[in-house]
Amino acid sequence: MLRRAMPGPFKIFAHYYGSRQQTVIGPCTITATVFTDFGRPTQKKQVLTLRLDKPREKADIGEIQIGGGNKPMPVIKEGQRDVFRAIHVGQRADAVKRLVGEPQTKQGALWIYRSGDRQYRIQMSDTDRVRSVIEILPGGAQMILTQ
Repeated sequence: MLRRAMPGPFKIFAHYYGSRQQTVIGPCTITATVFTDFGRPTQKKQVLTLRLDKPREKADIGEIQIGGGNKPMPVIKEGQRDVFRAIHVGQRADAVKRLVGEPQTKQGALWIYRSGDRQYRIQMSDTDRVRSVIEILPGGAQMILTQ
């Protein structure tokens, strides 16, 4: 939280510096809580859960604009993730298409959708039912939405 921030655009990153434990280093799960319009009636809160697989990996969480009369940019387009979160394992292909439309790209059983700088991958089974939904964040970090 910044009481008095310098005006301008700011990028927000999560950086996995590593671990000093003597065990094998596994993936790191982080939770980022992002507020826009903090302290105003239009305040919104978004909670992101990210997975960083190796030390020195960096995930782009979002960008904000401070000053200049601009409001902070939302991290995720309004309601976009909620639509993909509504998809569940075993859901039929036609029901998925009614929710999110036709995939922009099909690679066999993998359906790919793009929204801004994010990508959503829906893995379908041989019987045209959902196996998993994964959100690809800027920088390549993957967040499992449904599995």
